[in-house]
Amino acid sequence: MKVAIQWHVQRLLAAVREIDGKRVIAYPDFSLFREGEPPGWWTEDLRQPEWGEVFGVYENKRGTGARAIVVTTEGLAVLGDDAQLDQWLRYVEVARWDRLSKDPISLALVVWKENGERVTLPFEARPGDAFSFVQFLSAARNAHRRARAADP
Repeated sequence: MKVAIQWHVQRLLAAVREIDGKRVIAYPDFSLFREGEPPGWWTEDLRQPEWGEVFGVYENKRGTGARAIVVTTEGLAVLGDDAQLDQWLRYVEVARWDRLSKDPISLALVVWKENGERVTLPFEARPGDAFSFVQFLSAARNAHRRARAADP
């Protein structure tokens, strides 16, 4: 499972593309832990055993963990304003997500778990990031479901 999720992280969140001769990063507010140091505010105390490997973090407020989204092997951890765990979303629990709006632009992605719980993923750093993040969430959810079906 780890390899599939890591591949999706690299392909969709940490991708670097050439556009008109310029290097463009898909998510400038996403820090990939493998390619550098974690952000200065990150401490290993935040890591939970159920997360699996931590791949990186999407910062809503650059330089701070306030409302950050931690991307892991098993799911997404949403930190609160105090940079502590607020919500945990396992990829296998994702049932659906609300439709995003272009006018006014959505600054959050509301995800529904199979048990009916709601998890809000904030995307306040750059308008429109929620739209792109749906691709990653869908790919991660599907990878976990395929793995679960292959190993009953």
